[in-house]
Amino acid sequence: MPHLSIVIPASRDTVALELTLAAALEHQPDDCEVIVVNDGSYNDPYELDDEVRFVDVAPTSNAIDLINAGSRAAAGSVVHVLQSGVEVKSGWTDAALGHFEDPQVGSVAPELLLSGAAATAIRGVDHRWGGSRVFVQSTARRNERDPLGPTIWGGFYRRSAIESVGGWDPQLGMECADLDLALSLRQIGFDSVSEPASRIRMAGCAIKEASGFRHGRAAERLFWKHPLGSWPIALTLHALRTAVGLSTKLRQPLELFAEALGRCVGTASLFSARQHRRNLQEVLPPGSALPFAGAVQDEPIPLRRAA
Repeated sequence: MPHLSIVIPASRDTVALELTLAAALEHQPDDCEVIVVNDGSYNDPYELDDEVRFVDVAPTSNAIDLINAGSRAAAGSVVHVLQSGVEVKSGWTDAALGHFEDPQVGSVAPELLLSGAAATAIRGVDHRWGGSRVFVQSTARRNERDPLGPTIWGGFYRRSAIESVGGWDPQLGMECADLDLALSLRQIGFDSVSEPASRIRMAGCAIKEASGFRHGRAAERLFWKHPLGSWPIALTLHALRTAVGLSTKLRQPLELFAEALGRCVGTASLFSARQHRRNLQEVLPPGSALPFAGAVQDEPIPLRRAA
């Protein structure tokens, strides 16, 4: 069985998908499998069945469903998610995989280099009060803590850790699913490591921040799943930040209405969010997971799974 599974969700942008697939196959490390999760949007014109595992799923507009399907199909101890359009070079996995020797590590964030006019490097994602995702840039590496986890465009994860929290949440979409998973893994005791020696690259224009309805809905869903503090304090700060954020859109009434509506819809998920928090409390601690390069055990350690 391979130690590493590279999961590439198919994209209707065939050029971007083949760019990532070609780079992964050209620089594929030893003891590794490459998985393409295909919802019917890619017809494999180069007949790569001998080099790639194609996981066929039903057509979907939610890329998170494809990531989850690839993670479930993965055989490796570590799952590496690469979105279409991301480029890699030889040896990009070496430094990242070494961290999984420590059973406390649940994820490793490679440095994401964004090309274009506003070229920058992103170390991972972090959380801001009010349910907002922020990118941690590499400029202040010495003064900042490690990010909470990798971005949705590329990250390394311990497979048993992903399974224990139920994977990525499709309801949070590309806007916040990476941060949600990072917060869930942290809550059950896993650490995340930022690894600048592991680098991936993509065009900066490929990152599109959510706004309006989608932003409001994702922010509320994220807050109710991860209040990050005692409820009185968390609710007060959340209300203040939300009010300030909405007040900045007073001159954009359509944008204001869309975000407010999204927040109302997102708040309706508070009951399922409460169940998620309860499920996380029942997950076994990271010490139950095997180190990446450790001995193979006869019987797998059972992990409770959060819904």
